[in-house]
This record gives sequence, C-alpha cells and structure tokens, in this order.
Amino acid sequence: MGQITNISSSYSVSNAQLASGSVVLRIRGVGTTSNNIGFESAVGIFIDGAYQSRPGVALSELVDVERVEILRGPQGTLFGRNTSAGALSIINTRPDLDAFGGFANATYGNRDLMGVQGAVNVPIVEGQLALRVTGAYRERDGYVTVVDGSGTKIGDSNGTDQYLVRGQLGFETDGGITGRLIADHSKSTAGCCAAIEVLQSPLETAGLFTAVGLGPRGGMAGPDVALDPFDTTTAEIAADNLIATASFAPETRFDQWGITGEIEVPLGDSANLIYIGSYREYDATEAYDNDFSDLDLFNVTGNRTAIDTMTHELRVQGDLFGGALNWLVGGYYSREDITQELSLALGDNYDQVVGATLAGATGGATLNPLSPLFFGATPLQNITGFDPAAITNTNLYAQNSESWSIFTHNVLEVADGLKLTIGLRYSDESKEGSFATGGTDNSVCPAVVGQLSPGGPLSGLPVSLQNALFAFGCFALTAPADAPFAAVLPTPRTFSSKFSDSELIYTGKLSYAFADPVNIYASFTHGYKSGGINLDSTATAGGADPRFQSEEVDSYEIGLKAKFLDNGVTLNLAAFREEFTNFQILEYTGTQFRPFNVPKAVSQASRSKRCFGRAIISRSTQR
Repeated sequence: MGQITNISSSYSVSNAQLASGSVVLRIRGVGTTSNNIGFESAVGIFIDGAYQSRPGVALSELVDVERVEILRGPQGTLFGRNTSAGALSIINTRPDLDAFGGFANATYGNRDLMGVQGAVNVPIVEGQLALRVTGAYRERDGYVTVVDGSGTKIGDSNGTDQYLVRGQLGFETDGGITGRLIADHSKSTAGCCAAIEVLQSPLETAGLFTAVGLGPRGGMAGPDVALDPFDTTTAEIAADNLIATASFAPETRFDQWGITGEIEVPLGDSANLIYIGSYREYDATEAYDNDFSDLDLFNVTGNRTAIDTMTHELRVQGDLFGGALNWLVGGYYSREDITQELSLALGDNYDQVVGATLAGATGGATLNPLSPLFFGATPLQNITGFDPAAITNTNLYAQNSESWSIFTHNVLEVADGLKLTIGLRYSDESKEGSFATGGTDNSVCPAVVGQLSPGGPLSGLPVSLQNALFAFGCFALTAPADAPFAAVLPTPRTFSSKFSDSELIYTGKLSYAFADPVNIYASFTHGYKSGGINLDSTATAGGADPRFQSEEVDSYEIGLKAKFLDNGVTLNLAAFREEFTNFQILEYTGTQFRPFNVPKAVSQASRSKRCFGRAIISRSTQR
C-alpha cells in the first residue's frame, strides 16, 4: 500500500506505534491520525467493492490485483461508505471463465527477503463457471534493530512475515447474470513498530538519570549525541540498520478472514442491478514497551482488538434518452462490532523516573528542600508505602455501530460535449460505546490522593507539585476506575454512551469535452465523516463527554484531463480547495487521550501530472 505513493503524489500511508490502530492514510494531505479504535479513517478503503472499516484491516498482502483506484476528495454518491478525504479502491483480478492459466513468481532480496506469489485459474464449466486461487507469502528481517540498555540485540522490528490465501468462484448464466464469491484468509506475525531516538531527554542532559541510579543515558543505547533525522550523513542513519532501544522487542499478530459476494443482474437492455455484500472478522494481538527505552517504566503487556464487519450495498444503474442520461440509485448498510482488551503495567524503574522528573521540575536535588521526599530512589514508595512496580490494569472497550444510506449519482449530457453531474446521499449513523475495567491492582493512587487531600501530610505542597505528584501516582492509563475520588479528580470512570447523527451529502460537476480526449471540469462536493465515541479510559474523567462531533468538508476543484499523440502523452491539471469543519483530532496531553474538533481546517493545492509513456512527473504543494 505504501508504494502507491510512487504513482500518486497526493496519496501517502504511514503508521506509528501500532500497526493495527495507528495506520494513517492521507489524500491531499488529509487523514485521521489516531491509535484510538473509536476513530474512523477520513480515507476509506474498498477491496473488491467491500468497505474495510479500519486501515489496519487492509494491511494484508496485495497480489493478483487488476487495478488500484485513488478517488480524491469526499466520496459518497457513487458507491459504498461515505468518506471525507477520499477513497482507495483495490480491484482483484476476476476469474477467467474461458481459459486455464495462472502465474508464479519468487523474489529474494537483502535482509533475507523471501517472497512467493502465484495464482491458478481453472474453468470448471467453460464460459459459465471458473475457480481462481491466489496465494502469497513474504518474509523479511526488520530494518530496525532493537537493543537493550547494554547495546545487546534482543530482536528486530518493522519487518515482514505474512501470507494470504484467496479463492474466487466466478460465474455467468445464459441470461447474462454475472457474479463472483470471494473468500480470503491472511495472517501476519512480524513485530511492529519500534521508535528511533532523535532527541535526548532533558532528564538525560541534566544528569538526573544518573542521580537516581539509572545511568547517564536513562536506558537508551543510541548515540551519545542526539540524532538529526534529516541528516543522511549521520552514521547511525546511514548504517544498514536503524537502532531502537527497548526492554523487549515488539510482538504483533494479525489474523483475519472474510467473504465477499458480488452479483450483477441485467434489467432489460439499458439497466443493471448490482449487489455487493461482505462479512469480515479481524483479530490483532500486540505487546510492546511503551516507553521505548531499556527502562522498565510502562509496558503494554497485551492489546487484543477484534473487529467484525458486515456490509450490504445494492445499486440499480443504467442509461436513458439514448445514452444522454447515465443514472444510478443505491442503498448501503453496514454494522461494525469492536472489542478491545488492553492490559498495562508499570515497571521497576517507574519510581526512579518520577524522582528524576520531579527533581528536574524543582531545580534538582541540591536546590530542592524536599529532595529527601521526592529525589530518592523510590519517592512514591517512600510517600505511599506501596511499590508502583506492582501496578497492573486491564481496560475493556466495546463499540457497536450501524450506518445506512441512500444515494444517487446522475450524469446528463445537456449539449454536445457538455455534461452535468448531480449526486446526493443521505447518511444515518448510530454508535454505542463503552469502557469497563477488567481488573486493576493499584494501591499507589488512593494513597497519593490521601496524602494530598486537605489535612493530609502533603496538602501544603505547592499546587504545581501536588498536580505532578497526582499525575504520577494516579497515572491515567493504570489508575483504578470509579474510585470514590473520581467524582472530583480526573481519574477514569466507566461509561456507556450513545452517538447518532445524519447528514445530506451532495456533489455537482460541470465538464466539457473540447475534442476527445481533452476535457475540462469544475466541481463542488459537500462531504461528511461520522463523529463517535472516545474509546479511552479517561474519556469521561472529570465529567467530560466522551463523544466527538462529525467532520464535514466543502471541496472545490477545477481541472483539465487530456491525452495527445495517440495517447502517448497524458496531461492532468487540477487546483482544489477543501474546507473542513469540525476536523477530528486526537491529542495525547501527557495523562490522557483527548479528542477534539478543530473548527476549521483547509487543504488547498495546485497539481499537475504529465505522463510520457511510463514516466510520470508530478508537482503538488499544500498548506
């Protein structure tokens, strides 16, 4: 999926610490950045017409692909689920009803890359029924070496170890009814994703790690000076492998299977009925060192996410008035069920890092009159009498969502070469999400609250120190939920919340063909992406509303598409402006994940693309 950027400069893909939940697709610079499973992507992914509810679901091997379509700007009046930034549509090669065939290839490369791909096509009843089976396996060592604090290698990250098996049964009847049934299964076990140190911690440069017995680098085994990630001459970056430090190498496993059915029924000579339905189960399990250092500070000991998705789409489309009107009417329904079990634990060095951090906030041990209290090897344990390293917590999240819509897309040739496009969609969304605790062992947080309460031994500390001590002692991701003090303090509360919304999406486009194939156009589209529920343990801390608003966009575009010299030269020109309202953002504040809506965001650019044979030159600017 990442290589698609090579032929479409307006498309990009990246992922952060979670391969399952923080995969970000962007079109024209716009995407949804989030490792919160409650957020939907602004760029939708469709495989063989079936909507993939999360980008991470689509990360399996792509092989035996007929074509890839990138639809820029908000979508919704042509097919499938509505999106606010664009869509990526992947169409796999259909079974050939008439001929036996297939292909096979093998690849070997550096980092012990080994890959095999193949497909076989077998007509069962010539011209009527055929089976196509596709398979792929790919393995490659990670390009990030994970080491512990002594520099000893403990594993690799950002590698590949995955396979895909897909079977398709295609058919066509004497009456012209065509269709296919697709079943697939894929699995990946490559560890992802390591973090590269590019800036040193102020605790390191101030010598505070050393002062609390954690060594001069505080658990990092990288270079002695901070890396400049843009300096390609830096030895560590130019080396064969990048280096990341951790207590243990990340562990990742994805497993999914799905069924997609497609049928097209002719309705007379000028119309067709098309149905596409799908069901998919996706399961991901991950574990990783969340402080990205050799410190035993904060670990995600298990993160299991299960997503079950069902979609149904029905379209009727055809021509009228001798082909002057191309019309389409459709309906769409989807249901998604999400469960996530997130297990977390603090480590043996958490207390020391708290001491170093608080000392840094108060000028260090020699300047801090409270240093015996805060700057010891076990400051929280000294205060509360409990060891933070014994803290464990499991958070349980769930969401059930339903979406239905009706849509129409119509193209009318009002004069020779002049076409008017009108599209409408009414979309209705409803969601119900919840957070519950699966078990918490945290005695430090209640003890800290007791110490800081009015009349407590630490109630006279400066407010800034009280806040810092509370944040460390009641670390939000591991704090007990529904504690008696949760009514007034920002600690987790269990919740069950509902969200519903609806929106009218519409598009209009005017195009004129001077001489085939030279075409100019101008378009406007009002798009929409549903809001939802913040699936985080701190979503209702302090009485906050866990819901966030829907995202809307008004997109303006003008452009030209042309081919010259017997299609040997292609020229595409476009200028656009996309104005987003209530743009969805998820921010980590240091103690909690907080969603919010930016009142206005703008993406605008001019874009040109000139293709000479197979050479593509493109330019885009965005702000």
